[in-house]
Amino acid sequence: MKRIRKIAAVLIAACTLFSGASMAVADQAAPSNTDQQVTPTATGQDVPGGYDVSVSNVKVSDIGAHTANVSFNWSLGTIPVDAVKNVCFMAYVSRITDVTRIKEFGNTDFGGHGRWALDVACEGGIADDQLTQADYNNIYGLKNNQDMLTDSNGVVYAKASYQSFTRYNNDSWNGKTSGTFNLPIIGLEPGTAYGSNTYIGATAGDVISLAYNSPLGVRTPVNNNNRQFYVGLVVDLKDGYTVFDDMDHVPFDISASEVTDLTTTAEPASKPTSPDLTEQNKGSVTVPDNTVKAGSVARIYVNKLAQECAAKVDAGEDCFWYSYIYSNPVRLTGPDGSPYVTIKKDKNGKYYYDAFIPANYSGSHKIALQDEKGNIQGWTDVTVGEQTPTPTPTPADKTALNKAITAASKLVKTDYTQASWAPFAKALEAAKTVAGKADVKQAEVDAAAKALVNAQAALKKAEKTPSKDESGNKADTDTTKPDTDKKPEQKPAKTDTKKQTLPKGGASIIA
Repeated sequence: MKRIRKIAAVLIAACTLFSGASMAVADQAAPSNTDQQVTPTATGQDVPGGYDVSVSNVKVSDIGAHTANVSFNWSLGTIPVDAVKNVCFMAYVSRITDVTRIKEFGNTDFGGHGRWALDVACEGGIADDQLTQADYNNIYGLKNNQDMLTDSNGVVYAKASYQSFTRYNNDSWNGKTSGTFNLPIIGLEPGTAYGSNTYIGATAGDVISLAYNSPLGVRTPVNNNNRQFYVGLVVDLKDGYTVFDDMDHVPFDISASEVTDLTTTAEPASKPTSPDLTEQNKGSVTVPDNTVKAGSVARIYVNKLAQECAAKVDAGEDCFWYSYIYSNPVRLTGPDGSPYVTIKKDKNGKYYYDAFIPANYSGSHKIALQDEKGNIQGWTDVTVGEQTPTPTPTPADKTALNKAITAASKLVKTDYTQASWAPFAKALEAAKTVAGKADVKQAEVDAAAKALVNAQAALKKAEKTPSKDESGNKADTDTTKPDTDKKPEQKPAKTDTKKQTLPKGGASIIA
């Protein structure tokens, strides 16, 4: 699988649950792009195109137990490149494994059963190399029997077990209008089918249908799962430009294209036990000073790396294996909480992997490396030192951010032009998300406050023209375009086309 660079993962919101978000990042080769001549577009007008933003020729390769690589061709269609601020490359993965109807539905309306619009922002979250042990499972793990359908009063009508997230790259567009992109996918479950057997964004509607036909109070498996796997683009426009009359971006579901059905490989059938660690297979892995520290990440070098894995790493691809600590074999996770370790190569040409050593270990132990086929690639003796106490971080000061949010919340949309209001509203929403995070860093708080203040300063007053009242006197009448709930026409749906925009997940904090 190609080494990724700036990938983000977001836990998708559907109906009233599926909330939370995070972000990922790793080394990804820049996308292949082609030039296209375009006609400059005047600021302040609705740009042509939008519906013809597209993704095609979707291919899947390098399928592992937890990973796969998806490549696709993409095009901005007739959207003028001078109006485009950024292009985000995204994959959406969702599956439901079982549902439980908790309460009779009666006449409760949950908002539709067909295809719903899926509009997810490519922003916020945590970089892959900053994920904690808990983050990986919170984002990618299967959510077991969670509240899924609730009404406006918070009454739970159905539960579901599901996996649902996006991965996106918003740092690789280089100003072109078409090209080819490789989007690595992690977080998949071993021996599991992924693909698309329902419509994009229809997760909550599917739960309604599945739960409605299930016995009350009985946890009912979903045959062959209920799956969605799509790739597409989110096209953000520069300030002053709109598309579909009043939107500042082209949403994901406009270009979303199905990913071919795939089944991840199984993990090794068994984990190596202590008797499997012999003098013959010892020594291929080493640890500096034979010492690691509990509750921290250890770097483990691989001295005799298998040729197949070495070739992949040398080619800039990733090799995912498994590592265990003994005497009782316990699988080690990657630094980000992943259930595998990633073989890499340092600047001196040495192969290595990083693994998290559990906090409850101390004294003499062994660490072993197992490949994806279950073969032992080596082991070494180590001494586990005691965990270093982690200092309590100082809470971020949100005073300036909250003050900016309070001031911004008093403004009225109709007093300003739609083109200037759209980025302001987006900044306000992002600021509120950051303000609600418990473990946010000061830099993120400061950035959100600055973005909101700048967006507010950029607001432009709507022009008002005089008109006559019933007495013949002139009166000021706002002639700006009224607010509407008009949404862009979606691509033809395969079933009921009732649409509803899913709420966006928050950032960093996983619900």
